Amino acid sequence: MVLEHLPFDSFDFVKLDTQGSELAILHGGPRCLASAIGLKIEVSFTELYDGQPLFSDIDTHVRGAGFQLLDLRRFYWKRSPFIPKLGRGQLINGDALYIKEPKAFLQDLDECEATKNRILKYVTVCLVYGFSDLAVWLLLRVQDAGHFPKDLGEELIRTIKADDGQFGALLREMRLRLGGVRRMIRRRLWIGRNDWADSDPLW
Repeated sequence: MVLEHLPFDSFDFVKLDTQGSELAILHGGPRCLASAIGLKIEVSFTELYDGQPLFSDIDTHVRGAGFQLLDLRRFYWKRSPFIPKLGRGQLINGDALYIKEPKAFLQDLDECEATKNRILKYVTVCLVYGFSDLAVWLLLRVQDAGHFPKDLGEELIRTIKADDGQFGALLREMRLRLGGVRRMIRRRLWIGRNDWADSDPLW
């Protein structure tokens, strides 16, 4: 209920990491969900706190509010007293990244003031988290629908594609160099004395 009393008309992006109370907060802030473009929510796949909602509960609620899952950064724990060097352990929790369902977002633009700014915010969320394909897809659709200036849309698409090409070449070079270094470190060092947890890479 606290979210409903905050002095803001809308929220662009919501991040929740509240030790198991995320679903209660979402239930208490329907206005927040109605206006948000993106969500990043800590979710659990096993109960760490008594009565804690799990990923399936949060996912059902968030999808019902018109969002779709874009990505999931997963965290794994290994059980003591034996913590093996190999294997990731059990999937325990994660950070779930959601975005407003693209087709629903496009439909809502007909009733939205400051349409251009809202589109730019959607594109920004996509680019920050590495979903340039969705950013370009959306820009093409909003141009076709007359919601966005065609010249600005085409300029943004050219910039996104150019940056992607340059970044892709850099990533390939880094992977080649870092792959060999990582293998050498694993061969020569004792890794994992306290290696009880593992996760996907950072976004």
